[in-house]
Amino acid sequence: IGKQKLYLPDQFRGKIQSNKKYILGIRPERVHISESSDTFADALNASVEIFEQLGEVNQVTLRLGDERVITEIDRVLEYKEGLGIFVSFDMDHIHLFDIESSECLDYKFR
Repeated sequence: IGKQKLYLPDQFRGKIQSNKKYILGIRPERVHISESSDTFADALNASVEIFEQLGEVNQVTLRLGDERVITEIDRVLEYKEGLGIFVSFDMDHIHLFDIESSECLDYKFR
């Protein structure tokens, strides 16, 4: 994502082509954030772009390079817009889509 590397689970081995582009899909509750890089072994650098209090949860829009990622966090947590932060994905819950054909590469949908 941007210049940062995201290591994919084995289920995608042999399905990814280096000359193609893919869209990563993940539900907001499967995206985790922390102010400490020590929280996640696979942390990526991000920044808080938008923070919204929605009642039961707070929604945080993150900026990773040119990409935006939305996560939902506990309503008692707050992050200031512009804050540098670390993000991690539940990799067992990601989906990859071929950007040209919209085909899902995830075996769960075959």
